[in-house]
Order: sequence, then structure tokens, then C-alpha cells
Amino acid sequence: MLDVAVIADDLTGAADCGVALSAAGLPTFVALAEAAPPRASQVVAFDTDSRAVPEREAVERTRRATERALAAGARAVYRKLDSTLRGHVGRELAAVVRAVGVVRGARPLCVLAPAFPATGRTTRGGRVLVRGVPLEETEVWRDARVAGPAEPAAMLGAAGLSAEVIPLDSVRGGPGVLRGALLGAAALADAVVCDAEVDADLAAIATAAAGLDRPVAWAGSAGLA
Repeated sequence: MLDVAVIADDLTGAADCGVALSAAGLPTFVALAEAAPPRASQVVAFDTDSRAVPEREAVERTRRATERALAAGARAVYRKLDSTLRGHVGRELAAVVRAVGVVRGARPLCVLAPAFPATGRTTRGGRVLVRGVPLEETEVWRDARVAGPAEPAAMLGAAGLSAEVIPLDSVRGGPGVLRGALLGAAALADAVVCDAEVDADLAAIATAAAGLDRPVAWAGSAGLA
């Protein structure tokens, strides 16, 4: 049974998530292009190679990969993002959310936690920080030449997905507080952007969101995976 399908926009991201999930004891396969994964794979990481292509083509590749994963019976879809938000973050995530909604028959909640603490990338107040410096002030962001703000909620909004921020105090408030924050945000928005500064924050987000009754479209770096 295919438990998790990772939709990554480059090979490094597909491999990073694949390694993380393989380390958890799940048989994992990284699929290049249209390669068919072994039937025994519980996790398949699909590399769409879409980060550097024009937006329209990137969205189409992401849509096809997501639909392919869902047709294979994937119980969870994880959209792997670059932790510094390079690529077509909002539009590709919107494509994943739409595809999950069609198959599940219900509007999914997109749970986005882009932090990758092991590499110094954190999220506070819905903003991505690189070793404590706001992403938009870093050379990484300037070199990427991404149009628009370096802010996940704004990227989602530009793609037609309303978003609410789950602040760090809610993430660390205990299971009941975090679940309540997720449910409250889900009643208002299509997506939540979750703050996180350490791996324990990401673990809390994963546990709380996995327990929701509503379908979830997961998104983040290799950290949340």
C-alpha cells in the first residue's frame, strides 16, 4: 500500500524526503519522470523537476504527479518545498490542494510548515528566517530572483488559497491548544502556515494535523517530512 506520496520540485528534495521517511522504516522509492515505483513501496517521492521551468508547466507537472499518486492509492500527499521558498510555491501548492479535494470529495486543509531547523531555517509569525535573518533580507532570496514577497501566506493568497498563521505559542501550547488552533483556522481558511523553530515543534504540528477529521494536504521542507 502506498502510504505517502512526496511531490518534490527537484531531485535533491525528493531524495531528502525519501531518506527521512526511509529512516523511519518505510520502503521508499524515488521516481524520476514517469518511472513506475515497485509495488512494495510505502513511500514514493516523485521528482517533477519543475522548480526552474515556467510557472504554467510547473503547475501542470505538479498536477499530473499528484493525480498519479492519488490514483495509486496514496493515503497522504506531501508537497516538498524548498526551505527558502524558491520555485512556484503558491501555484503548485494550489494544484495539489485541488487534486486532493477532487479525489477525497472534501475540501482539504493545506498544512504548511516550511521550517528546517537542522539547516537554520525557521518560521516565526508566518515569516521564514534564515539563521535568524528574515528570508527577504538574505542573499539566498536575492539570488533566487523570485517575484513577490518572501512570505508563505502571501504566496498562497496570490494562488487563490486563503491562509492563517498558527503562531509559535499555539504550536507549543500542548495538543489541545494546537488542535484547537488548527480547527479554528481551518474554519476560516484553505491553509495554515505553522511557526516552528525546533524539530519538536514540527513533530507537534505533524501529530496534531494527522488527527484532524478533515483531509490534509501536507507541505513543507524535509524538516516536516
